[in-house]
Amino acid sequence: MDFVVAAVRRCFPGTARVANERKQERGAAVLLQKRDGEEKGESTEFQMPLHYPRFNRRDYENMPEWKVDNLLKEYGLPTTGDLACKRELAMGAFLWPSH
Repeated sequence: MDFVVAAVRRCFPGTARVANERKQERGAAVLLQKRDGEEKGESTEFQMPLHYPRFNRRDYENMPEWKVDNLLKEYGLPTTGDLACKRELAMGAFLWPSH
C-alpha cells in the first residue's frame, strides 16, 4: 500500500489535499443523496467491482492508455497524468509483490 501512496504522491502532486477536499464534498453529497433516497425508498450504497483485476506486469506494460484509464476509474483511482504514471499506479495497486 505504501508503494501506491508513493506513486500517487510522485505522479499527482497535490493529490492528498485535493482528495481530502473531494472526500469532504462527497461525504456531504452522499448524506444528501442518502436522505433523498430514503425518502423515495431507494438504497444508495457503494458497490465494489465484482472482480479483482487479473493482469500480470507484462499486461500492464503493454496495456493501451484507454484501458488503463477505464481500470483506474472502475476502482476510483485518479486518471490524470501521463501513461507511465498511470501504469505505475495500476501496477502498484493491483499487482502482488511476487508478480
